[in-house]
Amino acid sequence: MSALQLSHQDLLKIYRTMRMIRRFEERVMAEMATGDIPGNTHLYAGQEASAVGVCLQLEEG
Repeated sequence: MSALQLSHQDLLKIYRTMRMIRRFEERVMAEMATGDIPGNTHLYAGQEASAVGVCLQLEEG
């Protein structure tokens, strides 16, 4: 098994994507708390790396 090699630019893109997901989750949580978004949701906060890691492996087709 070989180690995954990522460039500095790739690592920044991964971090920024995880941060964007977290900001979205925080916004959803805040708007649900005020009642601006009715209903229920399952927040994904703390699991951003899982989504980004899976999507990193996706390829065309």
